[in-house]
Order: sequence, then C-alpha cells, then structure tokens
Amino acid sequence: KTWSDQLWVKKLASDNVEKLLEHQGMDFRASPDGNMVVFTKGSTISVLDRTLNSVKVLVILKYVDEGFTLLAWSADSSKFWFGAGDAIETWSKLALFKDGKVSWFPFAGGAVDSALEPEQGWLATSDTPFNYDVESEEAFKKSKTMTKLEVVDVFTGKRAVLAEAEANQYNPFWDSKGFLQYSIAGKIFKISKSQIAEKLK
Repeated sequence: KTWSDQLWVKKLASDNVEKLLEHQGMDFRASPDGNMVVFTKGSTISVLDRTLNSVKVLVILKYVDEGFTLLAWSADSSKFWFGAGDAIETWSKLALFKDGKVSWFPFAGGAVDSALEPEQGWLATSDTPFNYDVESEEAFKKSKTMTKLEVVDVFTGKRAVLAEAEANQYNPFWDSKGFLQYSIAGKIFKISKSQIAEKLK
C-alpha cells in the first residue's frame, strides 16, 4: 500500500482548506508570514512560493547518502537556513536561502550542541562529541576532557569562546528574549546578544 505525507493550510476564520504538497518522507518549514514553504523531497530541497503559486528547486544533492537538516526562518521571512551532510540531523556545511539564491558556509553542526540564531547568522556550537552508545558516553564523562562552547559569525568567520567545562554537554538554544542559554553540570547560564556581539568584535 502506498502512503504519502501531506501538507494542508487552513484559514482559522473559515472552513476553507487547501492542500499545498504531497509526497513521501517530506520535511518542511513555513515562513512566519506564511507565503513561503521550504521542503525536502528525496535528494532535493525546494521552496514553494504561495504568492506566485510556483515551486523552485534550490539544491540537488550529488550523493545518495547525503541529506538536509532544515533549521530556521528569520522573523521577517527574508532568510532561511539549512544544512547538508551525510548523517542524520547533522550537517557538514551550512546554507542560507535569501533573495532567491542559496549561499554556502563551511560550518558543521547538529546532533549535539548546535543552535543557530537566524537573524544575525550566529552559530553556537561545542566540541562535545556525539556518542552513539551508553558505554562511549560514560567513558567520555569519566575522561574529564575539557570541552568548550563557541559562537561563530558565519558571515565573517569570527569566533568567541563562551564557556569551558569538563566533559560537558551544553544544550545551547536561543530564547525569545534574545539570550543564548546553555547548561554546565545541570546549571543554566545566559548571555545576551549584545554581550556576544562584543565578544565577536
């Protein structure tokens, strides 16, 4: 039996519904204004422009073992970020879709300790390894290896170290108030975007 994923849109003030997309294994991110939908289909990533009622293919991957990680739209719907790589939920290069074009940046992330700020293009990431099994994770914790959390401006390549700790997973994320939050040994820390901007000078 065949199956498919479907994406529908419904206006809350009415009963009208419209099917936008349908295919197997779809992942998508709609822009905040609702006019654009970036979606994956096999080895391609495309954008549906609902105003023009058109679909444009942005990237076709060369290798079958590669995939996409959809990241985030900027608040004004002008920029969309995604990654491409050969492992689940990780990427070896970062991409920006803006003004109808895709630009690539040589930064890796995903799986563990990555958080992208879509407005500024700041990537918070650590050198904490991704351990595939419990034994490896326990060995890492016992090793007391020093790890660091960094932020990089993907446009300029400038980096700043935000924190260092022994065998730590930082779990960074950008909150709605403009802070980057991260944890060290279970304790939550915050740093503002203005403080980060100073560090990146």
